Amino acid sequence: MFVMNAHITIKDIELHAVTYVEIVRSLEQLTATAKITLPKSVKLKDTMLKDLLQNGDKVSIKLGYNNTLNEEFNGYIVKVMPTVPMQIFCEDAMWILKQNKIVQSFRNPTLENIVTAICPNIEANVAKFQFGLFRINGTSSAKVFAALQEKYGIDSLFFNNMLYVGTTPDSVKTVTIDLQKNTVEHENDLQFRLQSEKKVSIKAISIHPDNTTTEVVVGDAEGEEKKVVLYNGNKTTLEKQANILYNKYMYSGYEGSITTFGEPFVTIADNVSLIDNEYPERAGSYKVKAVTTKFDNSGYRRQLTLAEKAD
Repeated sequence: MFVMNAHITIKDIELHAVTYVEIVRSLEQLTATAKITLPKSVKLKDTMLKDLLQNGDKVSIKLGYNNTLNEEFNGYIVKVMPTVPMQIFCEDAMWILKQNKIVQSFRNPTLENIVTAICPNIEANVAKFQFGLFRINGTSSAKVFAALQEKYGIDSLFFNNMLYVGTTPDSVKTVTIDLQKNTVEHENDLQFRLQSEKKVSIKAISIHPDNTTTEVVVGDAEGEEKKVVLYNGNKTTLEKQANILYNKYMYSGYEGSITTFGEPFVTIADNVSLIDNEYPERAGSYKVKAVTTKFDNSGYRRQLTLAEKAD
């Protein structure tokens, strides 16, 4: 028998009773978020919990079965709703980078130069890019990362206490999922598509030292758009990389999402090896690009959104 357990720590306050938890994280999303709903009128001795909490308080969420817990989220309170029941909204370490204001100019900086300047004392894995004149006019570090994503397609996120800028966390494990045994089938949004049915558009972007960009598009203009970002590449290089990526995405396989149980533990950047006993020939491994975890009286579930096939 599986008994669900929750252990939420806020500052030095420990909570084991929750009504609802939802955690959302994605390789394509700047900030991971969590929402906690507590039973009504939670008290610590004679003090209402809402009177002890404030924005910026540190939060850790651990969930599991039979007292075997995984840390699903760590971050900070960004809002407390003193409703009944009480709701607590949280963000990961990116919240810290939303609190500062930076005014700084760089001449011919690398991306690493910029990240080091606006995120001192934070361990980071940074792609190799160089810019011309780069100005930050009184905005936060997080907004700089948002601008890099919007203008140049450079994604940023925190994962396992590491800041990734223009890079992606390596897959640390592969988890085998039997679609008939390990998923909530009526909640799956999964489609098997043949290569001949797929439409993909690849946009290759090159950032030049003077901050200008060159773009090349390969594939079907009406298809799902994928991006690849290079530093100072010419049109020939862009076309080559775009075609490599196009071929990577043009395969027969699954698209969409599956809903699994709390165990096995799966997070973004993991690979899932899908087994379909009804169609054994469709077996394959895929990278997970987004995970929504939900925990309440109805169960402990994960919605896993698939990216491309794993190498």
